[in-house]
Amino acid sequence: MRVTAAFSQGRPLVDSNETVTLPAEQIEPGDIVLRVADDIWNLDVLAGDLLIVARRATGRAATGEFVVVTLQHLTFVGRWWGKHGSRALVDDEFHIIANAPEMRVFGAVTLIARAETR
Repeated sequence: MRVTAAFSQGRPLVDSNETVTLPAEQIEPGDIVLRVADDIWNLDVLAGDLLIVARRATGRAATGEFVVVTLQHLTFVGRWWGKHGSRALVDDEFHIIANAPEMRVFGAVTLIARAETR
C-alpha cells in the first residue's frame, strides 16, 4: 500500500513515495494511508503511526468521530465535535485543536497502525 502523505499536526500534507505492507482486510477500496511525522500526545498518536483514512466526500462527520480535517492548506487530526450549530476539532481532553467555518472533514480514521517496537 502506498503512503499518500506524511503530516504534522497543523502543518500541510507532504507527499510521500513510501510503501508499506498492511493486511488486505484492514484496507477498504478508496482508503488512504497517512504517516504521522510527530507525536500528538493529547490524542495518543505517535510519530511513525500510520492512519488508515476513509475519505469523506461530503465533508461531514459524526460528533466524537476520529477524523482528519483540513483548514485551508493545514491538516489536523482529532475528534469532531458538532452540536448546537458549532463545529470544532478537539483532543482527548476536549481542548479545541481547530475551529473555523471553513474547516473540512478530509476523512475518518478507521485504524491506527503502530509498529510493535516502541
